Amino acid sequence: MIRWEHAPGPYEVVFSTREGGVSEGPFASLNLGRATADESDRVDENRRRLCAEVGADPDALTMNYQHHSTDVLRARAWPEAGASLEDWVEALAAGSNDLEAPAMRIQPVIGEVIAALNATNGAWLARMSGSGATCFAIYENTADAQRAAQKIQLDHPGWWVHAGILS
Repeated sequence: MIRWEHAPGPYEVVFSTREGGVSEGPFASLNLGRATADESDRVDENRRRLCAEVGADPDALTMNYQHHSTDVLRARAWPEAGASLEDWVEALAAGSNDLEAPAMRIQPVIGEVIAALNATNGAWLARMSGSGATCFAIYENTADAQRAAQKIQLDHPGWWVHAGILS
């Protein structure tokens, strides 16, 4: 097991090896995945063992979803070099951040931040970045972004706010 010592917020983050589980056959390991053909009692026991090792509540365990397959998935094409801001926003809007919904269940303030960004004048797209360390909005120009930052700072003085330029 590898423990992420500097995990953000109130989270305990660990990465497990496949050692020490009760699963058998093709799952002979510490299989933690319910979306497999492994017996659910064995998966539950593996999860209980992992939680006992780190002192965590098995009922509060959150797992990522992995897609194991021989399928090849083709990513959306990004706009060509020199494409307009509108083309980039359209490409970004066509995708999603799969971590956004579970992150909002743990930290509802993420939804509040995205709503505040969307409520500003000129926001073309507002999203959570990565696993939720920050949220961002894309604006047509620097002036709109700076006005939005000022409004959010006034409305939410406890939030860290920065208007910047992507290049």
